[in-house]
Amino acid sequence: MLSRYFKLKLEKLGFSEVSEVLYSLSYCQGDGCSFEAKIGENEVIPIINRMHEDRPHLATERHKDLLLQYEQSQLVRQYPVYFSITQRDSHYVHDNTMSIDWEHKEDFEETLEYLLDPTESLSEHILEYAKQCARKLEPDGYGLIDAFRCEPETVWQYKTREFLIQLRKESEDIEYFDHDFYLDDEEYYSICQEYIQGRQQMATLIAEVFVLNEIDMDSIDEYEPVEQSLLSGVSFKSGDPTFGGVKSELIGEVIQSLRSLLEQLPQQQQA
Repeated sequence: MLSRYFKLKLEKLGFSEVSEVLYSLSYCQGDGCSFEAKIGENEVIPIINRMHEDRPHLATERHKDLLLQYEQSQLVRQYPVYFSITQRDSHYVHDNTMSIDWEHKEDFEETLEYLLDPTESLSEHILEYAKQCARKLEPDGYGLIDAFRCEPETVWQYKTREFLIQLRKESEDIEYFDHDFYLDDEEYYSICQEYIQGRQQMATLIAEVFVLNEIDMDSIDEYEPVEQSLLSGVSFKSGDPTFGGVKSELIGEVIQSLRSLLEQLPQQQQA
């Protein structure tokens, strides 16, 4: 899920040919994201424009920035150039482990010396922009992870004279569960944003039935339920006590299983 979302995010930031996204998101020092990508001649100018979207506040600095944007755009229009963003060999993964190479579309031997400095300067600007984009991935990645993570919790209980029925919530594993993979990219990106912004969550729900006189309520986790119904990948709005309507369905299912079990007991005793 993270890789697909990160590639969609980077595409919106101007990088449409991302070959790989690398990330380390374990709440440790040195964590972060990086990526590898090709930047073709048709992508360079849009990226230049994005790099200069946030103008300096001072008028003199804004003028310099506009002039630089114009010069960079004119350079690549006249002398098309490709850029490659790669991951340096490193034990870590973050924006500072990224590097950039460039190559002109044609052999401009007669102007190579003239092109060297401005192209090298442009490549440094593009690399810095790429690093900024990589840094934007990290908080989104943690937001997605947190939407799938929760402390095991009993969210509902009900007692009859003989039985305890309860509903538990547990974390879903984001690395092995790719929610709504069948959606197109825009729908997928939109759903991921819901998770990142905390409006949506995902969890595993487990409905269980215990025999009251066979358990100690203070250590219920040590006992096996007589009936259980489990559903993974339950998506629901944050704070929704019904879990998108799944709560009643799952409890009804486990109660029906209990009834079927109780109906079988007289037949087993007669046999």
